[in-house]
Amino acid sequence: MEQIIFRRIRVQIYSEKIVRVELQQDGMFCDKNTFFIPDREQYAKNRVAYKQNANEISFGEYRLHLPPMGDGLCGLFLEERGNRIYTYKKQSNLGELPPVNQTPEVFVVTDSPRITVPKGGYSSVREGEYRVSENATDIYLLLCRRDFKELRRLYVELTGRCEFVRLSTLGVWNSKYFPYSEESAKELILEYERRGFPLDVMVLDTDWRSCERGFGYEVNTRLFPDFRRLLDFAHGHGVEICLNDHPEPVAGSDVFSSEEILYRESNLQTLMKSGVDIWWYDRNWHTHLISPTESIRCETLGLYAFADITRNFYRDSTQNEKNYIRPVVMGNAVEIYHGDYESIQDSASHRYSLQWTGDIASDGESLMREIKNMLRCGENCIPYLSADIGGHTGNPDEIQYIRWLQFGVLSPIFRPHCNELVIKTREPWVYGESTESIAKEYYRLRYRLLPLIYGEAHNNYETGEPIFKSLAYEYSADRSAENIYDEYLLGKNILIAPIICNTPSPIGKEFYSAPVNACFYSGRTLEGKSIARATWDELQMSLDHASPVDGVPVYDFSARFKTKLKFDSLYSLFLRCDDGATVWIDGKKVLEDKSLHYAITFPLAILTPDIEHVVEIEYFQAGGEAFCGLYGYPLSTDGNDCREVYLPKGLWLNAFRGNVIEGGRKVNGQFSVKETPVFIRLGALIPLAFEAKNTAAQTWDRIVYDFYPDKESYDEGYLYEDDTKTTAYRFGEFQKSKYEARYCKEDNAFVVKLYGSEGWFQGEKCFTDRTITLKYHLFPNVNHLKKITVNGKNAEYRMVRKNPKIFPLSADDASCDSDTLVLKFTTDVRSDYEIKFFLGD
Repeated sequence: MEQIIFRRIRVQIYSEKIVRVELQQDGMFCDKNTFFIPDREQYAKNRVAYKQNANEISFGEYRLHLPPMGDGLCGLFLEERGNRIYTYKKQSNLGELPPVNQTPEVFVVTDSPRITVPKGGYSSVREGEYRVSENATDIYLLLCRRDFKELRRLYVELTGRCEFVRLSTLGVWNSKYFPYSEESAKELILEYERRGFPLDVMVLDTDWRSCERGFGYEVNTRLFPDFRRLLDFAHGHGVEICLNDHPEPVAGSDVFSSEEILYRESNLQTLMKSGVDIWWYDRNWHTHLISPTESIRCETLGLYAFADITRNFYRDSTQNEKNYIRPVVMGNAVEIYHGDYESIQDSASHRYSLQWTGDIASDGESLMREIKNMLRCGENCIPYLSADIGGHTGNPDEIQYIRWLQFGVLSPIFRPHCNELVIKTREPWVYGESTESIAKEYYRLRYRLLPLIYGEAHNNYETGEPIFKSLAYEYSADRSAENIYDEYLLGKNILIAPIICNTPSPIGKEFYSAPVNACFYSGRTLEGKSIARATWDELQMSLDHASPVDGVPVYDFSARFKTKLKFDSLYSLFLRCDDGATVWIDGKKVLEDKSLHYAITFPLAILTPDIEHVVEIEYFQAGGEAFCGLYGYPLSTDGNDCREVYLPKGLWLNAFRGNVIEGGRKVNGQFSVKETPVFIRLGALIPLAFEAKNTAAQTWDRIVYDFYPDKESYDEGYLYEDDTKTTAYRFGEFQKSKYEARYCKEDNAFVVKLYGSEGWFQGEKCFTDRTITLKYHLFPNVNHLKKITVNGKNAEYRMVRKNPKIFPLSADDASCDSDTLVLKFTTDVRSDYEIKFFLGD
């Protein structure tokens, strides 16, 4: 690379679009890789022409002006064609990139605090030690020229790409805070298979460890007498195992100390030798690794340590520097606390695969935040944001649960999760046959969409572009698409606008047809004579270490509440309480909870309108705060939810209803609980796979290309394939099969081109031949065809009638939105194929 030294300042022109300006520190410049700039070597051979005139450096259309004294960066500025586009000001390292519509001419990355990384990285056999310098003055100018996609490409090139996850990571997860035994863990895997649900990853939370010596790494042999046997069983069924880890630092040492590195590496890798596939670095409020600097959060350094240890293990196991299992780790997203997003605090955390938003609730407000979190993190090059789908806490009813699943299936990481206090865990069958049936369709949809999701994931590795992205990413010229964070795109053709499940709110006084009669007792069991009585207008008892009424102790009391409710519409009723309660409605017991816990919301019943319902609650308070209140929300009588959606310009197909809508405006629609707002851009050609029990069993030697013809639209993309597991893709071992679809006016025909695969990889996922199913949707104005040709020869096809019972984006021949013409043929993946659909007069 080109470099110019002007007194204490060094300028290095890394490329035509990246310029480094560094101030000498302790008489030296830094040429080593650092934590924030991990790969300087990639620029070593770059040559960019420049001219220097005293303290001015010209290259291309830019002129960099250095301070005349050359003893600091104050006074430095950059011009483009005579216009000043950047003036130096001191700033801290941040990972928050500007919104799409606010991209500057120049974006600055700061390497401070500067942490030099020893050769070998986070390993006990590293060469040298980590060095932390708090006051380095070292900036990198990314010359993106207001191009938001170019900014992100330059950003991940300089600061490090997010490791491309294994295909299995994008499958279905099972996750819950639950004390499994070996047998119950095996039984759950078998239950997925018996019920026909796919499963790729299973999480064993904290109880896998004995905890006899703190959060150490001894396996709980009471629950898992032969841990290796369980892991072998899971792998035999194509399921990976993820362990949750609350790491306690070694004797107060920071994350870079030799003692900490040796301890963490030895213990994590010992369990990986037994077969553990994924580590979940769970920074708890009282248990986490220690950062050596206040400027970098423990969340980021924990992700770094766990990722490097995992990477080193796989690399050493294969003794191959290039081809080893891709490291997958999960950890806390930096500056997202239990779903509350602040800002990404550094330019390194995006490099580490899965990032989790913390212990969230199950209400609609939490779901709304997770959609926005996903999009904002995606804009900051964090592609694999993982939410606790269904909520870590709380007890969603069936409708709330389904709405969460619908979002989860159409998000980067589909990981339903809950804690041990919920009434119902997050497996679909727990919620009844109807919910199980609906969920199964969405789970299968996830696997059909994997070719598209996986291709977008690889594109993220190359460019930093999100997998699921805001509308502005593809429609940046559409001002109405700006700042929309409750709907998003998969690729450029599928628009998703999740239904936000309801958030129960306190029952209004107008719905109480009788006062709340409260009778209090000493102790937790409602025994003996009552010690106090009260009458309230509503049940919303909230006590902060206080007595509810005179004569009742602050702690260790119980109460019986009786009231009547009457609603003017169908209503879903909930109880929120801390601690336990038993509830009867109209004489029927609907809840019995005798555990100690913080305030939790429990669904009670769906209440019919215009009827007076008798509610009786037996409640007890143990210690701490106390809460007991009735909550709820009205339900629509037809079972549909309304949703306003903005559709960008073009024609969009309502995937569930089958109607075509002109975009460039907001539209309102109604959606049953089985439906989620999914719209497909006409002109799209979408590759689909077939369902399978997991990604290990799924093969792409059969692919469906789902074509939605439109004369005014054009589409192109590629099917990305590799071995789905190893890092060989980083060295060119993958293939891309380009495809495109357009209307040819001269021939009055739609032309679909499937190009031969470029590139190569090896393994059981590589095929020389592929069976193609091409589905042509027969929409009005494009439904009169006279012939179809493949490479100029007439081809046989058949017409399949519309089937409203088919799920959208189906790999079946039929579709729910229209009749289809179905063409099937076998291809040589290295050859080009041109399919023409000739329209009649």
